Amino acid sequence: MFQLHTRAGRRLPAFIHAQAVAFFQRGAQKAADGLFIFNNQNVCHISS
Repeated sequence: MFQLHTRAGRRLPAFIHAQAVAFFQRGAQKAADGLFIFNNQNVCHISS
């Protein structure tokens, strides 16, 4: 399970978090990248 956080370190709202995790798990980004862009708005740090 991945934990996504905004640059400010806040946890994403649950519904956004679930969508982002699903998107990530489909292979849109590599875990090694460490960054995740969602809706061209939130830049999130990913930790497994």
